[in-house]
Amino acid sequence: MRHNVVSRRLVKLSTAAMVMAFAATASAVPMHLDYRGWLVDSMGNPVDHSVNVKVGLFNANSGGSAIWWEDLGSQNVNDGYLLITLGDDEAGALRDALASGTNHWLEFTLDNQVMAPRQKIHAVAYAQVAGNAGWLGGVDASGYATKTWLDSYSADPANLPKDGLDEVSNGTLSNEFAGVQATSEDTPINIPDNTPGGVNADLTTAEALGAEMRSIIVSFKITVNIVSKIKVTLVPSGPTGVGPIELMNQTLTPAQSATYQYTPGSLPALAALINSDPSGTWTLNVADTDLTGGTSNAILDEFKIVYNVIRSNGLNATGKLDLTGDYDITGDVDVTGDAALPQDVNAMSVDAVQYLKNGAPLEADYWLRTGNDISYTGGNIGIGTNSPSEALDVNGDLRIDGALISQHQLRYSDADFDQDGGLNYHIFTFEKKRADTILYIQWHENFRCINGDCSRELRIDGQSCSEPRSMYFGHHNTQGNNEHRPTTAGYFCSKVAGQPIAAGNHEFRVVHVGGADNWVGWNTATFIHIEEVYGEFK
Repeated sequence: MRHNVVSRRLVKLSTAAMVMAFAATASAVPMHLDYRGWLVDSMGNPVDHSVNVKVGLFNANSGGSAIWWEDLGSQNVNDGYLLITLGDDEAGALRDALASGTNHWLEFTLDNQVMAPRQKIHAVAYAQVAGNAGWLGGVDASGYATKTWLDSYSADPANLPKDGLDEVSNGTLSNEFAGVQATSEDTPINIPDNTPGGVNADLTTAEALGAEMRSIIVSFKITVNIVSKIKVTLVPSGPTGVGPIELMNQTLTPAQSATYQYTPGSLPALAALINSDPSGTWTLNVADTDLTGGTSNAILDEFKIVYNVIRSNGLNATGKLDLTGDYDITGDVDVTGDAALPQDVNAMSVDAVQYLKNGAPLEADYWLRTGNDISYTGGNIGIGTNSPSEALDVNGDLRIDGALISQHQLRYSDADFDQDGGLNYHIFTFEKKRADTILYIQWHENFRCINGDCSRELRIDGQSCSEPRSMYFGHHNTQGNNEHRPTTAGYFCSKVAGQPIAAGNHEFRVVHVGGADNWVGWNTATFIHIEEVYGEFK
């Protein structure tokens, strides 16, 4: 029968302290310590009947005499859970016993059977000494200021500063950087055995959408009654933009029942949460993945996250801020009003391209960027290229609504040039800026050919243009007439001797290649016009 238990085991689930502060003096504060435990028999089955409970407080983990004890009589145990209240008296004996030292252990006797080992009381129980007047520095509470006393001096508590920033700024500065602890109200939860889907504990942060998290500690407490394979997964809130993060996947023994904490330093996957938005609901999924289903061998006692967060702009100033010393800014400064700076300011370095975009450098990121739109390198500005080689380098179409001023190289002749036999040349020089361009050349002459068909060729660095073709300039036979005729020709050239025309300085010569008694000039302008263009031949 279930009542004939040969051996029992009591596992502490939690102790929670509560001070009933309705008395006028600290000495009258009653002492209550709630205790919740998990009671199983020798087979690991939860006990489900009443037991007689005695409890003692010791200052050692074994041996010695109890410094406090209490007989609680018959107490109900429901499906393994034992919930009792210790120190249910007005004398404060348990409180005084706890205040007598820093290390204490509880020992339970159930149906005259001593439960071993003793269970150490940790810091949470010592919150009870908050009821002791010692926290007032030895001064009776009546010696401290009260609302009535403040009212007598016209000091409305609602107008008292909430923090140091409010005090020094008359309320115009507020600290929007906060440290927050968010705790799930879903715990404790039994963790079913061999249930891969596990159980969920949720918590919702107090943040509004748009907050920014700067640090995080994820903490959970788990109690294991029988060796179990435990998998724990954190599911951050949607606004973080971070997917599930596995915190634990290992076998735990009852001795490993503890509080587990994780930070980005101990678990790098959590680093993705830094600078994310923590608003919304977070979920902790815990699963016991081994053995058979239908039983519960572990309990999730607690789930919480502790984080630092910037709400809005961190430091909010609603009034005037005067600075007489250095102001060191490592981040962005958003100024919506006038900013008067009476002294020299060493401004932050801002990419000149951001000024080009719209004159508001801190708004540059709002541009929809596709590829290389504007770049600034070595004093050169590139549009459509991130490696500009000129003061303004444009890779793509260029539309100009106003005037375009360009530089041309011109050469004038005020007398005839005899080019019979190639004795005389028109020589020009030109600096080609880019290697990926071709040349457009416009040539104008006042030309005379008396005997035979005459022709001239424009050569680059002494060689003929090979693509698309040679650049010839011809004239009909004038049958001995001394006649000059103005003639203009245009050419494109992309290669010389089969090779692209490199960037750099080049020489252009107009040479005589055919005919006799061949003249140009005659007191009329002779010029050559050279441009770099992009083009292809089909």
